[in-house]
Amino acid sequence: MRLLTRHGAEVGAWMGERMGVRFVPPFEAIGITDDNGSLIGGWLLNGWNHANADLTIYGPGALTRRTIRACYAHLFLDLKATRVTARTRRDNQTMRDLLPRLGFQFESLARRYYGPNRRHDAFVYALFPDNAKNWLSPPTLDVGNRRFTDTIPLGQV
Repeated sequence: MRLLTRHGAEVGAWMGERMGVRFVPPFEAIGITDDNGSLIGGWLLNGWNHANADLTIYGPGALTRRTIRACYAHLFLDLKATRVTARTRRDNQTMRDLLPRLGFQFESLARRYYGPNRRHDAFVYALFPDNAKNWLSPPTLDVGNRRFTDTIPLGQV
């Protein structure tokens, strides 16, 4: 697998097509490709204000240990984010269980965020650099000292 940067528009369009939504710039997206160069996952950052970004994750390749480490390094070491925000539907129990395991802390409930009913409530989580440090292993720390090129083999981070 490889991490794909500097192709945010293509990654955002790919994610949006599969999710049935349209991501409106400005945003930054990080793609994850298989060994043949085909996209298999992505991380999209909306609303970047040089401190926080809203995170959308999609695809089976997006949540491997290696991609999480590389994306956290990009967020906290390259971009110098002070927090990352994630929202998930009330009925998405899988993500509600997974986000705390990834270091996210539950912050609030946004009622009717995704629609008119209780099931459309959003659970809001935040990730801070201190909570991500278990994912920022020593080999990953080197990523912050260089700029990403078009693709980086994940074995190098």
